[in-house]
Amino acid sequence: MNEIYILDGYNVIGKIPRLRDIKLSRGLDAARKALAMMLSDINHNRPRIKFKIIFDGKTGEVLNYSKADLHGIECFFTKSGEEADDYIGIILMNRKDNAGVVVISGDNKVRNKCKVYGASIQEPLELQKLVGNQSKITQSTKTDDKNIKQQDGGDITRWYTEQLKKRDAIL
Repeated sequence: MNEIYILDGYNVIGKIPRLRDIKLSRGLDAARKALAMMLSDINHNRPRIKFKIIFDGKTGEVLNYSKADLHGIECFFTKSGEEADDYIGIILMNRKDNAGVVVISGDNKVRNKCKVYGASIQEPLELQKLVGNQSKITQSTKTDDKNIKQQDGGDITRWYTEQLKKRDAIL
């Protein structure tokens, strides 16, 4: 059975320390790309999993459910002023069966919608279990962690950003 993972994009970025650090040092676009790359790595090793990332649309921009593809992962941007939480609810409501759907978000509003529509919910940090040893990002980080002594967060973020640049995740 195929599994579908729907991610509350900005919520996930804000809750996973590595992605949050990339957002702070390189910006939101770089964090979105890093998240998509992480999921792409998982998808490469576990092709039965389908990922969809839902991002909040920006207020003032004219977007009509814009769809993008980052590293082979479907990304959706909601309409201007609409929250990803609401769009995730619409997706769940329109599906006939949500038994194989896992939503990743730390948002209570999203959690409640999952309960109503029968989808599973996981905290963003649970995503790291999926990544495990399957992600090239995680593998290279774990391998090189021994070489990183206690340094300030900026040094670690710079090192991690360089690792992502090597993989073309950050332009």
